[in-house]
Amino acid sequence: MPGVSDSPGSAAWRFADGSKTGRKFRISGRLWMNSLDALVVAARDGAGIVRVPSWQVQSDLACGRLRRLLIDHEPAPTPLHLMLQPARLASPKIRAFVDYLVEQWGRIDAFRTPSTAC
Repeated sequence: MPGVSDSPGSAAWRFADGSKTGRKFRISGRLWMNSLDALVVAARDGAGIVRVPSWQVQSDLACGRLRRLLIDHEPAPTPLHLMLQPARLASPKIRAFVDYLVEQWGRIDAFRTPSTAC
């Protein structure tokens, strides 16, 4: 089954293998998109496998529309960083946005069952 990716042409996916750098595999396919949502829909419709953040497919995994592959070789999570000016210089709008992101992202548990029905 072909892979679907957000990079045109030949791409590589890196998987954990116990070493510091992991192992890189070249993937190729006929379907390339620049939208994670579109990639997920394509994978759900049987176009191939996709590599996206776990939060992107949380409900699809919980409802059985998609399944995880190579679980033992998943790379370490990528940290998310927010950078802003010191508090005394930050505008109230930016502070409110940062507070919202921290609250929302802090709640994410990629493999919990979503509250919405399948």
